Amino acid sequence: MIEQLVKLKANVAWYFGNTFFWRKERGELPRYNLAETELYPPVLPKQAISEEQIPSEINILLCVDDNYCSKLYALLHSLNQTTINEVSVYIVYRELNVQNLTVLLKIATQLRMLKIIPVKIDDYYYEQLRLISLHNSKLPLSMYYRFLATKLLPQIDRIIYLDIDMLVTADLTTLWQTPLGNNIIGACRDLPFTEKENSWSYRFLGNKGNDYFNSGMLIMNLAAMRKINFFERITDFTQKAANSFLLGDQDALNFFLQDNVKILDSKYNMILSYIDNIENPRPVIVHYCGYDGLKPWELNPHVDSKMKVKYLNCHRTNTRDLMYKIANFPKVSIVIMGGLKEKRKLESLLFQAYPNFEIIILGDNAFSSEDFADIKYSSIESLAELVNAQGEYFFFLDGKDYLKKYDSLLNIMTVAINNHIDLLLTQSMELVEKEGLFYIKKESKQLIPIEEPSLTAFNDKHGNDGGASSGILCSKKDFVKFLNENELGIEKILQGLYERVLNKYYLEEIVWVKVE
Repeated sequence: MIEQLVKLKANVAWYFGNTFFWRKERGELPRYNLAETELYPPVLPKQAISEEQIPSEINILLCVDDNYCSKLYALLHSLNQTTINEVSVYIVYRELNVQNLTVLLKIATQLRMLKIIPVKIDDYYYEQLRLISLHNSKLPLSMYYRFLATKLLPQIDRIIYLDIDMLVTADLTTLWQTPLGNNIIGACRDLPFTEKENSWSYRFLGNKGNDYFNSGMLIMNLAAMRKINFFERITDFTQKAANSFLLGDQDALNFFLQDNVKILDSKYNMILSYIDNIENPRPVIVHYCGYDGLKPWELNPHVDSKMKVKYLNCHRTNTRDLMYKIANFPKVSIVIMGGLKEKRKLESLLFQAYPNFEIIILGDNAFSSEDFADIKYSSIESLAELVNAQGEYFFFLDGKDYLKKYDSLLNIMTVAINNHIDLLLTQSMELVEKEGLFYIKKESKQLIPIEEPSLTAFNDKHGNDGGASSGILCSKKDFVKFLNENELGIEKILQGLYERVLNKYYLEEIVWVKVE
């Protein structure tokens, strides 16, 4: 914006932050009045909008791509669980692979309160959005898909846009019926910014910084937006000003619509990282945004706030509940050997997307799980007690190790089931420190048939890539059969299983981490 002001205006000085741009040959520095200065690119003037007719049926807008589709499950499931009346959900996308499209179709049959309607972006509008990404935009292009709402949904006059990293905890009827008055959109303040006087919102919007909104939830008056040619004007504005933005589409919407926004109660977009600053928070929509590591699909064992842990777990539970509805996943008994040594271990199980598993701890439990009251696990003293396990499969993991990604167990089980594997060894990642830096081995993500005659020979060949008693998946039937024949320790039993079963593989994808 500073560049544009200097280039295009003959008599202007940018005063904010004590920074001035002025050519000596222009003579005396002119007086500068922000209120009388025409901004460039031009923002939307205050609009005179006729009274809005609010439809009875709630419309929701979601925007996805292949990278984010799987993170949509919790939002959809929570919306289905909380709504009183049927909701139309428009899912806008450019390209989705067959797997993601198939899952969306399955979801549509399971969530009875949602009418899910996929909407594909055509070539012309996609190319218009791509022009934005060429102007220093750092966000995925899918973040700008909402700009197209007036074009893609010509029959819809009002809609609620939601980011996919959200969770709905109560019915949205009251939010939907909120009148916007003489405004284009309704939104909530971005409290982590607006509550700090020296934050980006005040540097960006000056004395309007207190009304800087988070664009994760927007009530959009599409009828009014069409009348002002919103798509053409916002894309033109964003293409010209994108190199001035810190937060991409959010900054574009805040600046362009700064005089046309109704600020709503923050309970409709409660940012999880800020929730402990709110007295008696009762969020209707929880938002897992920001840079504080509070993503439900990421490990965050450093979080000690019970409120934050509660909503992280709530998101994960909703994800698993929906996945369980759309596919028949066999149950897995995760057997942790040597006790539960640290919070990160339980957290790595808690955030797994796989929908059907139980946790069994073999040995002493050295961890208090009061912060994870919604996660049930059992402790056993001997291997013989595993005959009572509920899972069709066992996954053995050492007490010092934790799963790396939220879909680790899902990937392991998918590989095992699709390839009819009897025994699957998974690759570990051992962090090696050298001169203050950590190094890890590169993963090939290959599935390799095992030819070594014994587990010892396998470990000799692959070094730290595998473990004799950690990161091993096998069927309960095979394990219990061998257990009944031998009163041996876990190492010997797994060694015997390794030698007996025929169809065994090694997965060269890092799915668990060894902690020293």
